[in-house]
Amino acid sequence: MLISDYRASSAFQDLAARTRSDYQRVLDYLHPIGDTALTRFDRSLVVRIRDKAAARGRRFANYVKAVLSIVFGWGAERGYVESNPAVHVKNIRRAKGAAEANRPWSDAERHAVLDAAPAYLKPALAIMMFAGLGPKDALRLPRSFYKASEIATRRPASPCSGCRLRPHRTL
Repeated sequence: MLISDYRASSAFQDLAARTRSDYQRVLDYLHPIGDTALTRFDRSLVVRIRDKAAARGRRFANYVKAVLSIVFGWGAERGYVESNPAVHVKNIRRAKGAAEANRPWSDAERHAVLDAAPAYLKPALAIMMFAGLGPKDALRLPRSFYKASEIATRRPASPCSGCRLRPHRTL
């Protein structure tokens, strides 16, 4: 009932389509335990659910824990549960020595991608690689935002910088 009420709420409905889809993938994964009484959910059960989800990968397991926390947080605000049992559950850490998924590309890798790319993709790829814009920003950037070798954007510089806005990026 908690999940179906959450899915019907504006908190879920107002999410971006991709986010709703990602959440739904987790909710589908949780479907087999859908008849579990809310009173049975405690921190240790959330940990066991997270650990079982790790069979699909560390990131998926951490996402399962995050979605459970969101749903239980929503439910706690509305009186479905007294507290959020997922709130203090830690993420599964990346194994020491494991390859970093989003590491910076080497110069050789950047050149290989640009050499192999079709001509129509090269400008967007170059903007993403050298100006640090994401795909959506690079593809939607109007020509008027480029002036005198600078690209004017209003994108957060990075999560570590306190999300201050950077007024422009110089190429």
